[in-house]
Amino acid sequence: MSIQRKYPIEIEERILSEYRQGTNGYTKIAKEYGLSRDNVRNLIRRKKK
Repeated sequence: MSIQRKYPIEIEERILSEYRQGTNGYTKIAKEYGLSRDNVRNLIRRKKK
């Protein structure tokens, strides 16, 4: 069974890339993409594993 994504993989990759560059934090990225800070934080935490 496959897992449904909340966001397209391209968006997830861009969010992760911006976060890893260290220039933007959760809040700034969330505002840029129209997401909640918690959603961005959870996405990044999931991808770190």
